[in-house]
Amino acid sequence: MVAVVVAAAAVVVIVVVVAVVIVVIMAVVVAAAVVVVVIVVIVVVVVVVVVVVVVVVVVVVVVLVVVVVVVIVVVVRGTFGK
Repeated sequence: MVAVVVAAAAVVVIVVVVAVVIVVIMAVVVAAAVVVVVIVVIVVVVVVVVVVVVVVVVVVVVVLVVVVVVVIVVVVRGTFGK
């Protein structure tokens, strides 16, 4: 009778240990997934910021080039157009 109780207790302990190990593994997997999602979000935000900065720089350069060309044309016409 004692052997049966000890065997049953051993089975219960093994089942509990296996369940705890499975829960810990699942928690680690979920934490890793959260970390991956956070990293992906950070990368996406950085890429969007870089794209916005590049677009702004390109627009500013184009506007400056247009202004310089217009100024040159006005000066050349004013100087040599007479």
